[in-house]
Amino acid sequence: MWKDCSLFKTLVPVDDGKMLYMGNASTVDVKGIGQVELVFTSRKTLTLNNVYYVSEVKKNLVSGFLLNMFGFKQVYEANKYILSKGSIFVGKGYAGSDMFKLNVITSSNSNAMNVSSYMLVYSISFP
Repeated sequence: MWKDCSLFKTLVPVDDGKMLYMGNASTVDVKGIGQVELVFTSRKTLTLNNVYYVSEVKKNLVSGFLLNMFGFKQVYEANKYILSKGSIFVGKGYAGSDMFKLNVITSSNSNAMNVSSYMLVYSISFP
């Protein structure tokens, strides 16, 4: 689930009334579905497919559960987060504000961007 449409590599508008049910029992409209590339500070790129664009959310969210389903290993230790696939280090993050934030770089301006590592993403590809 992504809040910033400018960070999508591809984005197809959704106008079929698709809604997302939030943890507090409220609903928000899904405004688009697309692809987001996360470029970690390690320079590894993780492509997230079928990401919901929901402008009402406060943070960009990635599903730790789905990362696990697609074969990624996640290690949480001493307020640190490490993501790998097989024997390949992908990236890292740190605990903050009650969730883990990934160390990624936006491709458009090369500034560090925090992305929380939980919630709703439907499929993940890794080159």
